Amino acid sequence: MNGSDAALRALIRARFEVIQGPPYKKNGDEVPFTLLYIRPWGVRFTDVVHVRGEEDFVVRRARADGPNNDLFAEANRVWSSADGVTLAEAIDELLALNPPDVDGGFSVER
Repeated sequence: MNGSDAALRALIRARFEVIQGPPYKKNGDEVPFTLLYIRPWGVRFTDVVHVRGEEDFVVRRARADGPNNDLFAEANRVWSSADGVTLAEAIDELLALNPPDVDGGFSVER
């Protein structure tokens, strides 16, 4: 068992929903599915973890009511994990964020 396995289990404990994501190609090889972990915060924000592989992932908080209907669009990004971190580190950072305020505000400060 590795840190990524424990981090993914932590997402489930934090009430993220798991959805099987779409297949895609990497280096010409077909990857049959990806995993998408989603935790909505009312209608304004959504935490998203898209895992395509141990070193191929996106971890972010996005505006669900943002200017683009794609949660992964840059215009909707409120926070995302730093470049160069592991999947476990990125998930730890996301889970450490403050929940968005009831009025829809957001602060990363604890």
